[in-house]
Amino acid sequence: MIKAAQINVSTKMHNAEALPMIEHGSEVMLTITTPVGATFSCRTKFLAKHSNHRILLELPEVNRIQFQVYFQEGFWLHLHVVSTQGEGYAIQFRSQIESVLKQPVPMMVVTIPQMMDVSTLRKELRFDVKLSATLCVDDKLVACQVKNISKSGCQFVLSSLGLDIESGKKVSLQVRTNSQRNYSLPLLSGYVRNKQTVGTHTAYGVEFALEDAHNVRSLLSNLVDRYKHALLGYSKKEWSGVEHHAQVTAMDVDAQHSQL
Repeated sequence: MIKAAQINVSTKMHNAEALPMIEHGSEVMLTITTPVGATFSCRTKFLAKHSNHRILLELPEVNRIQFQVYFQEGFWLHLHVVSTQGEGYAIQFRSQIESVLKQPVPMMVVTIPQMMDVSTLRKELRFDVKLSATLCVDDKLVACQVKNISKSGCQFVLSSLGLDIESGKKVSLQVRTNSQRNYSLPLLSGYVRNKQTVGTHTAYGVEFALEDAHNVRSLLSNLVDRYKHALLGYSKKEWSGVEHHAQVTAMDVDAQHSQL
């Protein structure tokens, strides 16, 4: 079912709403600040939420001096993590190191603030979808799943054990419906702009090529038509917003297409 994200571009969100958006294994960028103002930045992995007051992080691979100087109980740190759910969100918050464990499993225990800063990665509305597709890259065909789509891009997911696609690589996607007719939707092409590995899967963000503007319009229109009945579960106001976005998207894409 298509779902239109209804979050503002940037907002404050309670941890009970923000934390479920972070998937286990997500990459976390953290910056630790010592009492004298020295800072240290590194990357690690989000392991889990423990009760309503603690987060478990994988202990980063650092040298002995960095560990002794910066990874101390009571030090404050700033965390930044990208959620691949929906239209993609950047979640940021300030926390404090509560405990550092080296055995039996290296991990950090940090506090959870009541509120977190959540912002969208793109200002335009995306539709959450689950569409099977065939990815074509370097003359190779691989099955994948499109997770969300907008007028200028989409996100698809592949197994991390398969292809490793570099940023900037041109790819094509042949999206298919789950109908018995196996109806093929318009072919889409674009360039990989970002990727994030979560567990055994990698999510790739694609920016559509301008020459595919007409195909994007056809795909969005087709999706809205096919899922309109399912979307009737929305309130009248919400559905009007989705339908209006589809119309505006079509006009925007047409305008871009006319300039080609």
